[in-house]
Amino acid sequence: MLPTTADEILHFGVTKNLLRQADGACFARAKERVAAKAAFILAFHRAGGKVVAGTDTPNPFVVPGVSLHQELERLVAAGLSPMDAIVSATSRAAELLRRTDLGVIEEGRLADLVLVSGNPATDITSTRNIRVVIKGGAVVHERR
Repeated sequence: MLPTTADEILHFGVTKNLLRQADGACFARAKERVAAKAAFILAFHRAGGKVVAGTDTPNPFVVPGVSLHQELERLVAAGLSPMDAIVSATSRAAELLRRTDLGVIEEGRLADLVLVSGNPATDITSTRNIRVVIKGGAVVHERR
């Protein structure tokens, strides 16, 4: 779902200072901008553009980890399939970084994996159900 509340819009790129000065019209314009961005992302994707997820910008409102889950969910809300959103954060990101050792599960590649409960290829919110994290071939987190 696209952001509609003040909190959600804040995390979609409207600064805290603007929120302090915001009125109903400001939020209406912000919702329009969010919808326009979503429409652009979908059109870009459908035209063959390479959409990449990545929330590592130096934005004080971006929280590492949770922000990527939000970004994937917003890509799906914009019209990408859950699998397209996953690709945007994995193999597509590796491709555009020119990192042939990343982005796919294959012998000889770096063994960094996140295992989740559920099927994120059909329900992108399943990415939040992290059960095991493997880094460099070793389990570094396991939730039972």
